[in-house]
Amino acid sequence: MNLSQLLTGGNTTLASILWPLVAGVILAACAVFFNKQTVGKFVKKLFDAQANDADSAKSLSDLGLQKSAILKLALRPDSTLRKMVRSAPAEDASAPERFYIPEETAYRAEVTYNPDGSSVLTIVIAIVMFIAVAMILMTVIPDLVQMVSNAADAFRPGDAS
Repeated sequence: MNLSQLLTGGNTTLASILWPLVAGVILAACAVFFNKQTVGKFVKKLFDAQANDADSAKSLSDLGLQKSAILKLALRPDSTLRKMVRSAPAEDASAPERFYIPEETAYRAEVTYNPDGSSVLTIVIAIVMFIAVAMILMTVIPDLVQMVSNAADAFRPGDAS
């Protein structure tokens, strides 16, 4: 059995639907992991610094995250993160932007961006499981379709011998 037969199971139509779906789920899992690790670190540092109002707001450099381009992208206006993290008014134009998480959005921010419980090992296990399930489905689905077809043929009126 070669790789092509292993991946398609002889059914290229099913493979052309199932493998892109698996790839999308794997990419989504990786994106969620990456988001929780980068943005989650920022939210956790704001919680640790008890930045919960404009007076206690912290800048990215205060938190040691001034070099994170992804974080700067996530903090753009109208982003999901900015709905939970507020910006404190600057004292002057040259001062860096400072951020805080108000009490009314603290729970949502913690639940959405909590980096705990997600690790590289969890992602690797999830990817292996997605691929294993896809390979099982590649064998099971054609058999199920054949069983349904046989059952439908048994009830079809016609040749009564």
